[in-house]
Amino acid sequence: MEMCKLTLTSHPALAGFSRGVVGYVVLGSGVIAALTIFLDQGVRPAQPVILHHFFAVERIMYLMLTVFLLVVSAFLMWFPVKVRRNIAVYTIGFVVYFSSRSFVLLMLNRFPARHIGAMSVLMLSISLICLVSWIWSLRPEGEQILTVTGHRWNPAAFERLSRQLNSINGAVARLGRP
Repeated sequence: MEMCKLTLTSHPALAGFSRGVVGYVVLGSGVIAALTIFLDQGVRPAQPVILHHFFAVERIMYLMLTVFLLVVSAFLMWFPVKVRRNIAVYTIGFVVYFSSRSFVLLMLNRFPARHIGAMSVLMLSISLICLVSWIWSLRPEGEQILTVTGHRWNPAAFERLSRQLNSINGAVARLGRP
């Protein structure tokens, strides 16, 4: 919700609309993630069933967050919107963090028990890398530095998409008025 407000400040009608749509995107992300439950079928020997189910549920939650962030990122990469540098850093970091945790949890449910130590080290290493990266890259000035996303390399497409985004914002604003 906060990301919608911050990234769409120059398009207030679209920001308001997107706050309402976020719930549906989260629900859709949850459905997509839940459809992967078949990947966790079959408890491996010597693994407690409760641990297997816990890893599966945790993996699905991380995958849901990854899908949600990827949908938001796809919007941000397509349309030219102003984004604070720190938001971009957070988003990239969380996509790496959530997707890697989801993958490692899947591997914990699929690989033999002798690999648990290596998988745990891998998961902790990825977490440490993400935390160090955030500490290194997130700065107070990152809240002030704005970057424009979406098709900066193609000026014609950038202008066309800017007009489309303004048009969508205007249409949403007209729909919202009584």
